[in-house]
Amino acid sequence: MGGESRITGNLLIKNSVLNFIGQVLTFPVAMLTIPYVVSNLGAEKYGIFVLIRVFVDYFAVCEIGLGGAVTKFIAEALGKGKTEEASRIFWTSLFSILIIGVVSGTLFYFLVPYLGVSFLKVSPNAVAEMKTVFRIASLLLLGILLKSFFTGVLGAYQRFGLLNMVRTPSMIVSLIVPVVMIYLGYGLTAVVLGIVASELVTAIVYCLICLGIAGRKHAYLLDLNSLKSILGFGGWLSVIKIIGCIMTNIQRLFIGSLIAVVYVTYYSIPFSLTSKIGIIGVSITPVVYSATSAFHISNREKFEKLVGHSLKGMALLYGLLSLVLVVFSKEVILLWMGEDFYRSIIVLQILSVGMFFDGMSWIFGTFLQGIGKPKAITLVAVIQVPIDILLTWLLIKNFGITGAASAWALLRGLGAGLLYLSCKRFHVLDFRFRINTNYIKGLSLILLILLVTVLLKTLHGASLLFLVVNALILIVGYVFVALNYLLDSTQKRIVIENVKLCISVLLMRKVQGQTVQNT
Repeated sequence: MGGESRITGNLLIKNSVLNFIGQVLTFPVAMLTIPYVVSNLGAEKYGIFVLIRVFVDYFAVCEIGLGGAVTKFIAEALGKGKTEEASRIFWTSLFSILIIGVVSGTLFYFLVPYLGVSFLKVSPNAVAEMKTVFRIASLLLLGILLKSFFTGVLGAYQRFGLLNMVRTPSMIVSLIVPVVMIYLGYGLTAVVLGIVASELVTAIVYCLICLGIAGRKHAYLLDLNSLKSILGFGGWLSVIKIIGCIMTNIQRLFIGSLIAVVYVTYYSIPFSLTSKIGIIGVSITPVVYSATSAFHISNREKFEKLVGHSLKGMALLYGLLSLVLVVFSKEVILLWMGEDFYRSIIVLQILSVGMFFDGMSWIFGTFLQGIGKPKAITLVAVIQVPIDILLTWLLIKNFGITGAASAWALLRGLGAGLLYLSCKRFHVLDFRFRINTNYIKGLSLILLILLVTVLLKTLHGASLLFLVVNALILIVGYVFVALNYLLDSTQKRIVIENVKLCISVLLMRKVQGQTVQNT
């Protein structure tokens, strides 16, 4: 039997849940460590720390889309039962990414320190250290490129259990390392060195796992013909990634150059919080991507069910978390970071709205990549880039970090709309969405619950106990409405399976029950 037959509904649910739990476990660690790191490094040095990752992300596009391409091509080969071909793709891509990593790391080492000094507004006493940490970060780039590649391989094999066994501890370590370094009396340079070391160790562990899964047979086989196809597909993904980096990070670069690096921190803190909503996308889209690649030709019925269920699930989950952050943004920021971050409250509210549209863009883009249409995503991104640059520059110039958040949210909405139209064009969303009375009742009830929550919050002030109770009213009410008015019977069963699997994973035991064949 081919790989397609092994990708059952139960496997997809299990892998999404494993991804989700792996990401969620890092959330409390981040909430505890970030305030400590910011308060001890100071706003300016933390801003430099954030911008290191921004520059690394820009240079990471040098991988020319190999991480995403290898997932698609290996998944397709496995779907046809061609394990030898999958192994050849692995080895060919591995040698390619090693060469690319060394070359891009060298360029980073020589270029980025001088780019940072030339364009970023930092105090004179921080310039020398900024150059040093940017040079160290050239090794961080190599580690991140390798991690991206190996996680793509594991995703193609649907080995998300193994992936999360490594990814979750490594993410936790990367959050704890700065705390340890600061506690021992070291500064920003030591923090960056610690992060680099943890990323390289993680890449080595991923490598050993992938060698055991994908490289144990047909070792060292290279296929230049498959490399041509991979690079062709990956080239389009790399264009998407370049544009994605511009659209994600340009706000922080403009803040650092037009205002000051210290304000990067006041923007990045709420952005990091809203990006935690992205754990939904990180959990679901890799699973959907590899399954879409396997199903879109071989099994249209499963493909359509996969599209419908994942789309509705993403919309409901992102909608809930976005609402919670918008309503309770003030309390979250002040309790988490303190009065110094009061200016970040409105930024958090705006970014939370934008993150909902960003989630929709994730899932639409995943469908298009899975059916082999990266050009459509590229076209949408190309349309957005000049608008993004101009709008971001104008709004930051006039409204500071609030303008930066507004530009980001507006562009996320535009992108989601254009990707939706692309999905319709390529018949990804062939099924008709009918607005029945249940949907109208459900959305009306959610609006009513939201209004009640806001009213209670306004009348009763900021007591911590009351805020927790009020948040629970919003969350429980939203879930009740979704289950009773917005989900069909199959989707309700999928939710129950997800809950069972969450409990089973947390309790380290297997769930007994039937495979969910309709996912």
